[in-house]
Amino acid sequence: MKKILVSALISLFAAAGIATEFNVHNFGTAGDGKTDDLEAFRKAAGALRKAEPGSTLTIPKGRYRLSRALALDHLPPGSVIIGETGTELWFDDLLRGGIEIAETRKLTLKNLQIGFSPVSCLSGKVTARPDRKSLVVAIPGLDRFGQPGLRTMLHIFTPEGKMDHRFHRTDVRKVEPAGEGLFRITFDHPINDDAVAGQTAVLFLRGGRPAVNNNRSSDGIYENLHVVNGGDLAFGLRYCDGMTFRNCRIGSLDPAARPISTGADGIHSKHARRGPVIENCDFSGMSDDDVNLSTTFQNVASTDGNTALLVGDNRDYRPGDRVALYDPETSSTTQHLTIAAAEPAKWRNRDAVKVTFDQPLNAAETLDSLKLEKPYALLFGHKGKLPALVFNRETVHAGTVIRNNRFGNNRARGLLLRTPDTLIEGNTFYNLRGPAILMASEGMWMECGRIENVTIRDNRFEEISRSPVLFSTISYRSRREPGERWNRNLTVTGNTFTGCGAPAVEGGDTFGLLGNLILLENVSGAVVSGNTFGPRSPLAPKRDAVLVSNSENVNVSNNPEQ
Repeated sequence: MKKILVSALISLFAAAGIATEFNVHNFGTAGDGKTDDLEAFRKAAGALRKAEPGSTLTIPKGRYRLSRALALDHLPPGSVIIGETGTELWFDDLLRGGIEIAETRKLTLKNLQIGFSPVSCLSGKVTARPDRKSLVVAIPGLDRFGQPGLRTMLHIFTPEGKMDHRFHRTDVRKVEPAGEGLFRITFDHPINDDAVAGQTAVLFLRGGRPAVNNNRSSDGIYENLHVVNGGDLAFGLRYCDGMTFRNCRIGSLDPAARPISTGADGIHSKHARRGPVIENCDFSGMSDDDVNLSTTFQNVASTDGNTALLVGDNRDYRPGDRVALYDPETSSTTQHLTIAAAEPAKWRNRDAVKVTFDQPLNAAETLDSLKLEKPYALLFGHKGKLPALVFNRETVHAGTVIRNNRFGNNRARGLLLRTPDTLIEGNTFYNLRGPAILMASEGMWMECGRIENVTIRDNRFEEISRSPVLFSTISYRSRREPGERWNRNLTVTGNTFTGCGAPAVEGGDTFGLLGNLILLENVSGAVVSGNTFGPRSPLAPKRDAVLVSNSENVNVSNNPEQ
């Protein structure tokens, strides 16, 4: 009877144009951590879809078990979903869980702890290194760890809880008993250093679904969300403009026992026309980057005069968009075009975009001319001819702001950006494989963008391996190479560097050089001034703090070294 009354009131308020406030408990949630509350949440989401813009769904304190993903798509503009202190959402399945948002404007998601119930990380002491590709570890329950469809991977941490960048992340291939309470693990990438004995082996699961995934939404606010674990991204976004992340956290509830939070990036966003604001957040323990913002190169499948068929990850092409033709051999753009018309299309049963430009596209090769059956998504280890590649210069997260956050103790970079009109200020970066800030298109991942009008100011960099700040171009050959000077109008000022420049085993010099703190390559116009270079890592070789290569109009001045 109560549920019928709630439904009737929602319909009445919607008909009257009145924003509704209601509670998930009205739809039958238990919040006891045992009962599957998925169906009740689905009913609550359905009611919110029918409500007026600005309506609110409250999730009281409790532990809510959800057996599958929670869909929050097509909600009215300005909807608010808000928890309380102690509101926890726990998903049963790493492969099919998480929050799925789509086609929603101005959604506020606030005050929620989000996690996955299956154990996604275990750790214990390394007791021996029998050979280069195996370790003996003391990790209780390791023989029951893992899930079909997910990779089991290994990181090495110090006993003090710091990710140890002397050792490579690697896939675990076998786990077998090695005595009472001990297991021998066999893995792919060799560990050549006996110093690993006594360190902490951390095994974790990689793969599955993001904790929060969002597709084709805009102007949403994520506030005071805490993602505690997961096999994939914490926050995944595609075609999401103008998002705000405020006071969010990514980090394990028990970092001493389970130091890996998520198996992939913290925030990973693709193809946004307006970039996010990320402020007052704290991200740690990821097995990849803290923040990754990019668009991607598209394969030219065929051309006919001014018309081309484009295939790839980005299908947001609109009349008036500026598009660039890219030469991967020289890491430079060779033609700039403007779109006159665009429409969905198909190429060999794949989604594509049919685009008409203001001029013929000068494509030397296409997928059709090379007689290829599928487009390139990655270019690692590629040999031979490539089809023409293009990218949309508008879907590049323009206006990104990243300020007053803490990023650290994760495997890869802090910020991996290809964004124009960007402000990075007041952040603390610590214990990263490095760089802390990498702004470069990466040919091997086919991730790119437009890097211009970037300000990096008043940040702290502590114990960052290699070069903490790097502007460059990384070719599909997986190395930094001279190319077009498309990193333009940069300002790096007021930053402090301490304990940086040490070696890191993974990634080679693709991600910077040892000892240099700021590395500028393929730059046109930059000011580097007012930075303080403190003592570097004892392992860092003596190098110039600022290194400039294949660049023009770069002013380096007033950067005291201690």
